[in-house]
Amino acid sequence: MITTTFIGIDLAWQSDRNPTGVAVLQGDREGAELTTLQTISPEESVAEFVSANATADTVVAIDAPLIIVNETGQRGCETAVGQRYGSRDASCHSSNLHLFPGSTSVALTAELASLGFLHVDPLNPQRQGRIMAEVYPHAAMVALWDLPKTIKYKKGTVAEKRLGLNTFRTYLSGLGEAKPPLHRSTKLNGLLTEELNQLSGRKLKDHEDQLDALFCAYLAYYFWYWRWERNEVFGDLESGYILNPKLQLGDDKSDSLGNQSDSRSTSHDSRPAIQGSLFADQSSLSAIADSPPATRDTSVAYSDIIAHPPQLARPIKRSDAYRTFDTYLAGVMHDERYLVIPQLSLREPVQLRREPDNPSDANAILVETQNGQQVGYIRRELASYLAPQINEEAQPIQATVTELSSDAGGSAYRVRVNFSVPAAWLNRQETLEPSDDQPTEYTYDDSGSSVYVLLNSSEERFNQVREKMTAENISYTRNGLSYRSAHNGRPYQWYIRIERTKEMNKGLIEEFFKRNFNVAPEFELLGLLEESKKRFESELQELRLTLKEAKDYANLAGEIDAESRRLKQQLQQRIGDLEFQVKTLEGEVRQIDDEKRGLIFDNKKLKTFPIFSNPGDRADAIPDVISDLLEDVISETLTPKQSLLVIKGLFPARIEVLDSAFESANESKSFRHKKKLFSLLWELANGYWCALASGRSDAEARLGFGEHYAAQESDRVENNRRARQRRTFTYKGKPLQMMKHLKIGTKPGISETIRVHFEWDSTERLIIIGHCGRHLDQK
Repeated sequence: MITTTFIGIDLAWQSDRNPTGVAVLQGDREGAELTTLQTISPEESVAEFVSANATADTVVAIDAPLIIVNETGQRGCETAVGQRYGSRDASCHSSNLHLFPGSTSVALTAELASLGFLHVDPLNPQRQGRIMAEVYPHAAMVALWDLPKTIKYKKGTVAEKRLGLNTFRTYLSGLGEAKPPLHRSTKLNGLLTEELNQLSGRKLKDHEDQLDALFCAYLAYYFWYWRWERNEVFGDLESGYILNPKLQLGDDKSDSLGNQSDSRSTSHDSRPAIQGSLFADQSSLSAIADSPPATRDTSVAYSDIIAHPPQLARPIKRSDAYRTFDTYLAGVMHDERYLVIPQLSLREPVQLRREPDNPSDANAILVETQNGQQVGYIRRELASYLAPQINEEAQPIQATVTELSSDAGGSAYRVRVNFSVPAAWLNRQETLEPSDDQPTEYTYDDSGSSVYVLLNSSEERFNQVREKMTAENISYTRNGLSYRSAHNGRPYQWYIRIERTKEMNKGLIEEFFKRNFNVAPEFELLGLLEESKKRFESELQELRLTLKEAKDYANLAGEIDAESRRLKQQLQQRIGDLEFQVKTLEGEVRQIDDEKRGLIFDNKKLKTFPIFSNPGDRADAIPDVISDLLEDVISETLTPKQSLLVIKGLFPARIEVLDSAFESANESKSFRHKKKLFSLLWELANGYWCALASGRSDAEARLGFGEHYAAQESDRVENNRRARQRRTFTYKGKPLQMMKHLKIGTKPGISETIRVHFEWDSTERLIIIGHCGRHLDQK
């Protein structure tokens, strides 16, 4: 039987520094085999590789946008994929001409067209010839294997990436029993069994790129084998499309992955029913060719239209007619809207509707789901411009959810939506001041060969930063979506590559953001640690003086009678105790110095944390970025007692720590799992406290602790008087029994196990901690 070639390309289309993964399969209806697998350097031509490996019948599947015509926002096919698979974490990133002018993927499309490759053609069921298609592996994995969530192998720590890659390889190994089958070979076995623990850095990334390329090649084979019986397209040829396997359920699923007899008929060669798409709408196809559908010959050569990239890639300029907004919503935590938000998904369609009878604002614009559930409101300043233009009787304005986020305890939410309105509605919009609900996180990164400013912000704020840089003569060469981690290990959404000059430095960029974007002041934790250090140093000095006096008395005692010698013995014992305390405090001072040095990092992190749009909801809350810093930088070294001191110092209106808790914590200074203890105390002072303070039940409040929380003790403890006494502590001069507790570990010994007993004072709205130490006896 004549074999066909299937080429998969994991294209490095967002950077000119990364290599591209490529894979080639040769096969027929009985199966395919991997023949070529490699990475291509940025200097090499991907088109030349395809030309060298393609045969007369070749299908190329490319993980990159092949058609980009939209000036801003997201392509229709990307939105459609997000609506279908967003709940499974398989939403697409945005592609547009503003972010990716002169995209290498679009250029590759033109080069492949010159080699005779045509886009996938649902209107032409023929199998032969040269075909190219854009694919999206994350959505394809979910559909092909019916995954509840995407496989996580591209982000996280090296260990997390290795774990995800191993899971990906396990699924790829099963393709040998699928339909169509991917036969095992020496080359494929080597890829799927390579020792991941030996790979890191560039080698680990190359391995990931090759796995992606192999999967893209299999998607090309899967399309060739099943055609439109088990494949579908999102989008259209004018604005861009994505080819993807159909999500198989029940018996259909098992048949597509093997283990069932081949009951397929020739129906896989039939044309697919794809509603609302250029692929199925002949009148839309005729519109591309600029001739009326009534007079257009329906046998028009579809390949004649799609084989000319300049026609497909012509820009559709809408910026003069419409204005697009990507904005955070207000009021999401009021009127039980916080119960609706967890049910939303990214890229979910929502709608904007006027509320002229709103008692607080006659210009109010409500954002609600398609079935009428309230989500929030457009911010007041923007609504004042939009509302007068909206006809109350007209259809609601359609929008899309672009961000869903919450704090660590899940007690505060943020929702961002994207929508477009006629530009004529906003002829005064230029007078609006930038709103404070657009957080901007940035870092200055010159650790590599180039200088970058990396940002986490809305696209609107990203554009404002670029415009300000241009106005202030800060030259940049490239910009767009980033998807990379900076020198500090954090991922960032946008990048701006700055020209490296003598004048360019970190201070200049910091001053730029401070002057133009109202950067928040530094967090006060450094000052808190500095005060703590001074306090310890003062105590240390007093102890040293006491120690010197004790030694003087000891020398004097040696010259007196036997009674004096007994006194000397007592003083020597005291000296030993004091020396131990001195060494302990010296260690704590050194530890605080280490912690302080660890917190001397990029001022950006402390200056640009998101500001809550409604501070009244969380009066003394600390943003998530600071929580991350505390856990990552400090909590690794804090003893239990120091963790209590920091939590009490940061949340004096929420947490009361009894002396008994400090004493028990001091006895457990050798406890090893410091970071986990600090994380639980942090959740206690934030998510748990906020839930109880807002009137929620203990059952709702404790969800953030998972298995580390116990609402009561066992019957053995409840029925034992001595055990209950051990869990009773003095609070405001009265005994207070504390059966609620946090727990870490079950092994004996204070280095592995700890218990935190506490109680809620509803009158004072305080969490009282009475014990933070060893596991209390149960009898």
